[in-house]
Amino acid sequence: MRAIDGDSHFIEPLDLFERYTDAAYRDRTVRVDIDSDGRVTELNVDRRPMRMADLDELMSDFARNIWVSANPEERMFPLMVRFAGDQRFFIGFDYPHAEGFLHPIRTTRELLAALPERSIERILCDNAATFYGI
Repeated sequence: MRAIDGDSHFIEPLDLFERYTDAAYRDRTVRVDIDSDGRVTELNVDRRPMRMADLDELMSDFARNIWVSANPEERMFPLMVRFAGDQRFFIGFDYPHAEGFLHPIRTTRELLAALPERSIERILCDNAATFYGI
């Protein structure tokens, strides 16, 4: 099996680090930027956007086999895709369990709206098909 579901549940407030870091270090801590629609737009660490320069070069053979079944309501999802690329993400939604999500496709499209349409299609369709070999 080549799947890991970390079930991230990023439930802390997005301003957690800015709010509770000592004032002397606050400008260097983790900061989450949010647009006027409440969408997370960027993750900054030490005053710089957090980016992965060359994912293929930095990842081992083991890491290349990690796939992420993401929560369609996870607010950090767009940042995770920007950080790691769109090649290893697809969505999961626990249907038909009571804790499943209503309208997971629509919810994911809304959450990822700032990403290129091709990335959204990979996450909603192509990556799962590749993972399951269909």
